[in-house]
Amino acid sequence: MKIIGNTLAIFALWLFSGETATSQDLQFSQFFQLPAATNPAYVSVPSGTRLSAGYRRQWGAVQSGLTGLMADAVMRVAQTGKPGGAVHSGLGLGVQVMQAHEPFFGYKVQEASGQVGAYVGNSESATFHLGLCGTWGQRFIDFDRMVFSGQLDPVFGISNPGAFVPPADDRVTTFTWGGGLAARGQLPVKDMQLPFGAGLALRQWTGSRNVSFAGAPGALPLARLLTAHLTVSVPLTDKYRDVTAWYLTPLMRYDWAGAQDGKKPLQRGMAGMLAQHDRVMFGGIWSFNRRPEAGQNTTALVLVLGGNAGLGGKAALTVTYNYEAPLTGLGIGATNGAHEITVVFDLPGSPVFKEKSKRGRTDCFHFAGKGFRGYLN
Repeated sequence: MKIIGNTLAIFALWLFSGETATSQDLQFSQFFQLPAATNPAYVSVPSGTRLSAGYRRQWGAVQSGLTGLMADAVMRVAQTGKPGGAVHSGLGLGVQVMQAHEPFFGYKVQEASGQVGAYVGNSESATFHLGLCGTWGQRFIDFDRMVFSGQLDPVFGISNPGAFVPPADDRVTTFTWGGGLAARGQLPVKDMQLPFGAGLALRQWTGSRNVSFAGAPGALPLARLLTAHLTVSVPLTDKYRDVTAWYLTPLMRYDWAGAQDGKKPLQRGMAGMLAQHDRVMFGGIWSFNRRPEAGQNTTALVLVLGGNAGLGGKAALTVTYNYEAPLTGLGIGATNGAHEITVVFDLPGSPVFKEKSKRGRTDCFHFAGKGFRGYLN
């Protein structure tokens, strides 16, 4: 428990520092390493405490580029059910902060959210997860650099171009609600079981409906964001319960943002494959981003490499790096691509909830494959 207490204390200081409050509009390519940021339903998945942090540096050669930061802390706070019983349930809580910063125009989005999630099901077959989140945020722009009405978004691009009006303020405050559903379990295929995870998340479904710096009601509504994701892992041997196996994990994510002012909705997605063996993981992901005002999709190839290390007991550290190379539009030479790194601490206990080992397993679903790490499944 000492390692848990020390790690939590250090992480909390960084988590709540002013430099790390952040934006949920920013999408990390490593969504599979940041479950709670992808879908609040995953708040109830960790059986102990999970601490995550991510950094993204995108297109640094274009007008100083875009910098993204995120951090979250998720922990189990309650758990019920009888060992060997058909139904188990539990509750998890989380906090999350994100930031997107585009220094050329002085544009910055900062958000902090509180999350609560619950699961019901069985640790050996399947569990269903539900999560809710409330998000407070603020957006800034430096009008000394560009007198603009707030329609510039560092991820979505210029969603309402040409609307130059005198600014009413250089800061907008927002509050929104969101939620998600997820199912995790295993699919029987011949003599094997394939772990899967699937879910839907809806963010910004209600709350602040205007993020225009012009102060005009309804000038720029905050678009609702729908995310769908699916992962399935395939062991490369049918003896995965007894020996450390290789696992191939196809994965996908699709995002749809509600249309604004009669324009087509923004769409973006990712699809790829990860290969994982014990503590080593690598893979590739293809991504696209179709903006309403763009004439063509912006596509990219993401190369991923990661590793996991034990910290004593059941604690573990996972570090993952990826390089994102644009395939259409501006090329690598003009943009420098995008670099991204995530750091994840998995700690066996929770400072709020402590389960005695003699109670047996009453946890949510965990695949029994030896050496399996899991990515949203």
